[in-house]
Amino acid sequence: MGLLQKVVKNEAMKQDPPQIYGWKVFFLSASACFGGMLFGWDIGSIGGILVMPSFMKAYGIANLSAKDKANLQSNIVSTLQGGCFFGSLIAYYIADRWGRKPALLIASMVTMIGIIIQCSSDGHVAALYVGRLVAGLGVGAASMLTPLYVRTMLSFWTNYGTLGNLKGNAQWQVPLALQALPALALFFGLVLCNESPRWLARQDNWDKATIVLTRLRNLPVDHEYIHMELEERLLIGGASFIDLQKEMWLIKGNRNRALTSIGLMICQQMTGTNAINYYAPLIFLNLGIPPNKDYSPQASTASSK
Repeated sequence: MGLLQKVVKNEAMKQDPPQIYGWKVFFLSASACFGGMLFGWDIGSIGGILVMPSFMKAYGIANLSAKDKANLQSNIVSTLQGGCFFGSLIAYYIADRWGRKPALLIASMVTMIGIIIQCSSDGHVAALYVGRLVAGLGVGAASMLTPLYVRTMLSFWTNYGTLGNLKGNAQWQVPLALQALPALALFFGLVLCNESPRWLARQDNWDKATIVLTRLRNLPVDHEYIHMELEERLLIGGASFIDLQKEMWLIKGNRNRALTSIGLMICQQMTGTNAINYYAPLIFLNLGIPPNKDYSPQASTASSK
């Protein structure tokens, strides 16, 4: 019996071959989940970067009026989200046309390009906007293509460490540059992974889909579990976009699940939690907590989540 079967008590899993829960499944999942980490890292770092004295000096934020300062800081934050919006829309076409793996590789490369532009902007607001927009395209695509695996805690302490140990522009450039680590991990991890067997089946490449499944499941080609999965993909692969939409909205159980998921996302946004995620350092600063100490309460806020 595989490790996952020992931990998860599920009647259906007891009937599955233990070979399918091997290390390859965990490696593939871990590699893909770095895509979600891209978004979480920016959430955790950008708010702290905005109030770093070196960053404010480099971009002239300290000399602006309160209104202009708020507009500039909110624009810097929201530019990446704008890129995420368009990236998530474009990602569907790329993934459907060229495959899930190439789409994720492209997303990681686009993110790294955006991060390089941000780090080299050197006080030029327009370049910073472009860098965050480009990075947002990659982050949005990766967030759409992978499970939303957000890991924001590490980035708070990264800001704290750079503020206390680095000087000048390096204080904000290092936290921005470190956002490339998940993108690099995503890129090199996916290089070692196979293409999605479901996508291969939709492209009518059944031989390659069979090979990928046997490697992933660690089972022989003639195993009944492999045949069962191929038959399932044959049924699903023949369904059009309209057929899938009908199945989601016309079947009561599926419709309830879809509406629940959408409702939860809407309610999460309405709580205003993003204001805390992005602007916690500014909030603490306005409360009178000095810039060199505002990361501990911010990290504590993250820990409580």
